[in-house]
Amino acid sequence: MAQFTVATVDQALMAALPVRDSALRMLSLSGKCVIVDEAHALTAFSRRILTRLLHWLGSLRVPVVVLSATLPGQEARELVYSYLAGAGHRRRDLMARADEFTVPYPGWLFTDAATAQVALIPADARTQHAAAQQRTVTLRLRPAHYRRLNGSARRARTGERLARIAAEVAPVARLGGCAVIVCATVADAQDTYRYLQRFLKWPAGPQELLLVHARFPGRYLERALAQVRTGLGPTGPRPERLVVVTTSLLELSLNIDADLVVSDLTSLARLIQRAGRLWRFEQTWRNERPPGIAPRPPWIRSRGPRLTVVHPVGHDRTTLLPDAWAATEHPYLQHATAHLLTLPGHHQITLPGHAQHLVELIHQSGRPAAWSDPLAALHAQYLGAERAEEHTSSVHLVPPHDRVASLSDLHRQKLTAAQAATRPHDRPGRVLACYRHRDRPPTLDAAGQLPLPQGPHLRPAAIRTVLQHCVPVPSAWVAAATQAHHGPEAWQQHPLLADLVLLPHDPDRPQAARLGRHQLYIDDELGLVHTETA
Repeated sequence: MAQFTVATVDQALMAALPVRDSALRMLSLSGKCVIVDEAHALTAFSRRILTRLLHWLGSLRVPVVVLSATLPGQEARELVYSYLAGAGHRRRDLMARADEFTVPYPGWLFTDAATAQVALIPADARTQHAAAQQRTVTLRLRPAHYRRLNGSARRARTGERLARIAAEVAPVARLGGCAVIVCATVADAQDTYRYLQRFLKWPAGPQELLLVHARFPGRYLERALAQVRTGLGPTGPRPERLVVVTTSLLELSLNIDADLVVSDLTSLARLIQRAGRLWRFEQTWRNERPPGIAPRPPWIRSRGPRLTVVHPVGHDRTTLLPDAWAATEHPYLQHATAHLLTLPGHHQITLPGHAQHLVELIHQSGRPAAWSDPLAALHAQYLGAERAEEHTSSVHLVPPHDRVASLSDLHRQKLTAAQAATRPHDRPGRVLACYRHRDRPPTLDAAGQLPLPQGPHLRPAAIRTVLQHCVPVPSAWVAAATQAHHGPEAWQQHPLLADLVLLPHDPDRPQAARLGRHQLYIDDELGLVHTETA
């Protein structure tokens, strides 16, 4: 009920689910302006909930702003239709005016809830904006064989993924510059970091190589992201040399500029997001360069902005995705992106001008004419998976506003807040390293300076400290947790601490905690390290 609130979109989506106090959640959104950022990051499951929420917000005449850089046109129109339908306009009439509801790119579209009239960004303003942000990015697809490092000290062979990445960033270590390496999974990021740390020479030491991913304790992650925002931000001070190894964590809501970007193969929409971090402030710095920003190194300046995509292939040189990458996004998006980047005319893209066109090439509702039979089959599977997610999501939605006669209609299903899902996957578990000492109580740190908060009355500051040391993990990793992995008795009665799984660590003899087939250990340098036994 606060006047201003910032949260993940899940908090707002819960208002469209039949959970306790959902009407209170909807009331808290009314009378405000609701801003949904990075809408393209939502899956079909979450977008279906968002459309129902927009339907209700339209009926309440709540102003809504939806922001996205790579949202397909049809999905954008669906959001507009849902909002206006909630405001009382017939969906059939709106769909007949589909061309009017096409959002210009780059630009904006405004629709009035009362009249359904449309206003667009003026053409001259759009042209000026595009010109001010325009840059041409070279896209290079580099085939590589995927092989994990698996903790060994081996040197990757020529043509392996790790060797490809090392070759791309080796000039940064020698000649300077700022590079970002975006890996498909946390495990790949950890492997990449260890390999570059071992086989590249860093003139000023290990601080020139930074690992950032979501499986670090929150306290470390906040510091690391602050370092990235400062070093690669618009005002600096910018380091002479920095390589950031990360995951998709860095492509959302970070206003940074990199001289060079290397990315594992991913969907074209994500590649465009990552390309948007290449030379992002070039135009601004040409007009007025802040004191902390040195000119780009000459070797970078001569090549221009370049995005290298590491393409996993088999022995026949066709796309061969590692099993671990299947959980990141549907294989069709990666296969289609690899195919598109091999076609003539797609080795260079101009941003923002080409972005929407490329996104639409991948997200087509019918069979793309240029796709081969295997790729078309993957496309059909992708569309089927999207429809299945939408159907599953629809099962638990509250009814549209015009089908509700009383509050009881909002709670026809018995769904608790713990059972409600705003995303298609299981709710992640959370783990907390617990360091056990011989002569004193367990602590949150290896040095023994932060005792594990206990007692019947937990202070907010103590709870906040515990949460800053937690790490989110897939629920399957902690499914085998036993009573020995539960926190103190007082935690079991607290809604923010009851589900925490403790990982007992010995500060003098590092050893992974075992939960069934999963072994978990929090390393100060790598974050949460996970291994799985057969």
